[in-house]
Amino acid sequence: MDYTAELIPRILRDVDDGVLALDQRGRIIYTNPQSRRLLGLCDDDVGKTYAEVFFDDRKGGGNDAFHQMVLDAVYSKERAHYGSVAFLDQHNNKRYLRVTSSFLRSEETNEPVGVVLVMSDVTETEILRKKREDAAVVFTCVTASVCLYILVLATLDFLRINVPTSALTQVINGIVFLFSLVLYKKTSFSPDELGLKLINVKQTFGWAAVISVAVVVVMSAAKLLMMQISPDFFAADAPFWNWNLGAYAWISYVFTCIIQEFLARSMVYGSIKKLFDGKKSVMAAILLSSLLFGAVHIAHGFVYMTAGVVLLGSLGGLYEKQRNIWGVAIVHYVVGEAAACLGFIT
Repeated sequence: MDYTAELIPRILRDVDDGVLALDQRGRIIYTNPQSRRLLGLCDDDVGKTYAEVFFDDRKGGGNDAFHQMVLDAVYSKERAHYGSVAFLDQHNNKRYLRVTSSFLRSEETNEPVGVVLVMSDVTETEILRKKREDAAVVFTCVTASVCLYILVLATLDFLRINVPTSALTQVINGIVFLFSLVLYKKTSFSPDELGLKLINVKQTFGWAAVISVAVVVVMSAAKLLMMQISPDFFAADAPFWNWNLGAYAWISYVFTCIIQEFLARSMVYGSIKKLFDGKKSVMAAILLSSLLFGAVHIAHGFVYMTAGVVLLGSLGGLYEKQRNIWGVAIVHYVVGEAAACLGFIT
């Protein structure tokens, strides 16, 4: 008894990969359950042309690369095609398929009569690969930013050129902005993953306002205490709160806070969270991003660096809760300007 007629369909039905067969006119002649699940096909699609089934989709061109691979397999004279391609499924979720094609040949003439495409869902593997690739780009950008900044500082010191620390701040801002463009172009991070998407405006700015007011009150109280304990710490003729920082200082610091928070949160914190799982990833992300934030303030001295580490670390919980840089950037701005107005930094 010949079991071939029953055995082959059962094998194709039970394999983990999707199987799609087309004739030379592009008509679908076979689909197995896995291919129907991956591609959103139904039993009635067998007998229709590939164009009838797929080219009226509403994916906005999101599956063009997949369709082109199928058409190349059908109409190209090459024996086989192989590659991985993104595909938006019926639920508009992006999946990655590894597709291998080969020709169906006539037993009598050995001439091609169609093409078989075997599809494997490699979404998890592709996402993991992309995570590693994105992390490598982030690591390169962050390392290059810090190293380039240190090189600038060393060069200025070697040439005995004195540059105001405010100007050095703008130097590191420019370096970070440059590598931020590289990060945007070379990674698959979404605005949400980069902490740029503002979802809950009321919660974000509400918490930022409350924390900012609390910080200003605490810093003011700390100054009053220090004036009693160490009156020589502040200049004798300086006002308790000095609003006269200059228009440039008030305006430029807005961009400084946003850029530095992007470096620490979006580039470092976000990439670490994507690489590691569990509660330890949050602590590692906060620690490393805080240390990096302190490192970029090396030109301002040890106390300023330490304050930067403490500031960023203390705001880690706020960022983890809100998942955007805007709330923490506001607190960052208020803390920096308040410290200058109160005379803690010059």
